[in-house]
Amino acid sequence: MRLEPKEIPLGNGFYVSESLPVSHQLCQNLFPNYPESDASSITQLFTRLGLKEILTTPGGEVSRGVRVMSGIPYFINGNTLWRLNRLVDSFSNETFTVDNLGTITGTGLVSLADSGTQLGIVVPGTNTAYMYSDSAGLVQITDPEFIPSPATMVNSIVYITGVFIFGADQAIVFESDTNDGLSYDAANFFIYGNAKNNIVGLHEYNEQLFVFSDINCAVYAPTNLNELGALFTKVKGYEFTKGLSSQFAIYDLGESFVMMGQGFNETPKIYQFTGNEFTPISTTSIEQILERYTSEEIKKAFGFNYTFRGETFAVFSMKNNTFKYCMKATKMAGKKVWVEDRSENLANKDRWRVNGLVTAYDRLLCSDSEGGLIGELAEGERTDYGNLIRYDFSLPPISSGTKEIFYRYFLLEVEAGLATGDDELDVEMNYSDDGKVFPDNGWRTRGMGLKGEYQRILRWSNLGRSRTPRTFRFRMTKPGKYVIIRAWVGVDGN
Repeated sequence: MRLEPKEIPLGNGFYVSESLPVSHQLCQNLFPNYPESDASSITQLFTRLGLKEILTTPGGEVSRGVRVMSGIPYFINGNTLWRLNRLVDSFSNETFTVDNLGTITGTGLVSLADSGTQLGIVVPGTNTAYMYSDSAGLVQITDPEFIPSPATMVNSIVYITGVFIFGADQAIVFESDTNDGLSYDAANFFIYGNAKNNIVGLHEYNEQLFVFSDINCAVYAPTNLNELGALFTKVKGYEFTKGLSSQFAIYDLGESFVMMGQGFNETPKIYQFTGNEFTPISTTSIEQILERYTSEEIKKAFGFNYTFRGETFAVFSMKNNTFKYCMKATKMAGKKVWVEDRSENLANKDRWRVNGLVTAYDRLLCSDSEGGLIGELAEGERTDYGNLIRYDFSLPPISSGTKEIFYRYFLLEVEAGLATGDDELDVEMNYSDDGKVFPDNGWRTRGMGLKGEYQRILRWSNLGRSRTPRTFRFRMTKPGKYVIIRAWVGVDGN
């Protein structure tokens, strides 16, 4: 019996089940686009932006943090604070340079905050912090009342209503003098009693201070009174049973903020704070991957957000994974949509190589995990600093219940004819009837047409029989623009 062609949805993103026959849906270096008006298909897959080099800082050391203050981007690469400068001449030609602003000790990611005139830098797990300003340069904080006793080290920094606020050991939160990140009064602190000597991080949201342990948090608001002399007091009723997994994996997203966190006896998830509660936005697929990491590896997770082609992405990176939450796609689809990004040829990791991202100079500026590169996410860039970007996606499994079906053909509608030279772009297809094995000799290639050959739909015919659910997988490995518009399959059933 010949069945009607079945269209297969493209908009699910990344969803790999613990049991691969249930779901082995990949979406690597692509993201779903949901048109807001009538279009030729409900969802398409677009490629992510590539990385273009702006310059490399002397020494070529890996990035530890990036921050924009008053429109100027600052990078901590290795043990040096760099300022990135842009000069535009009368012909609109741009020249980029960096200034060496001084030495930042330590290794690993740093915590950053700024007032608009002072940039605060904390080396977590030490007693070392710095302030940079144009007038004074880079200065280590040496005030004898910095870090109130019995605390001995600082971990994080934020800025709210005129003061820098620090999270320290011994559950202590303390603040600078008003409008001066170099001056301190040892009386201006409070103790977050629920932290049990473990403040993981701080976050500023709507001019309120969120103080996080690893299993809970509380909200503090600025006031003129406090039993210990500090500026902030706890907001009654705003204590939550969700803590922070990594101080670097929390950031604002639209009118809310997102974070990697957990509660008591819980494993990590991704949460969005929506005003009065933490709502999980990670999928079971993402969460079971997070569970594979050790607590020390999770503490090094980090994140940031950016917007491209109308989609806002919330990015979370660990050693071997970079996942992006797609806000618009999630809203349009009515379900959580995540995708995965990866870069090639990395040292001791398997993720996207971006270590941090900020907006400055009309660009999405990126720091790097592999060296001192400062780059940008650039429209039309099809590589990561000259390294191949591999695009890989697989679709929801096709099932006929217990019946055997014959796969007559698979059709993939693409934006064809986009080749820029004599070598056309192509798509490779493979399939698995167990959701696990995609044979090395099973890849079948179809060309997308030379430049101008626009009317082409890719077809694979006579694809055999199966009683078990079948997963189709596709990959593209040549630099170029790929748009996947629609997918459907024609089958015969018994």
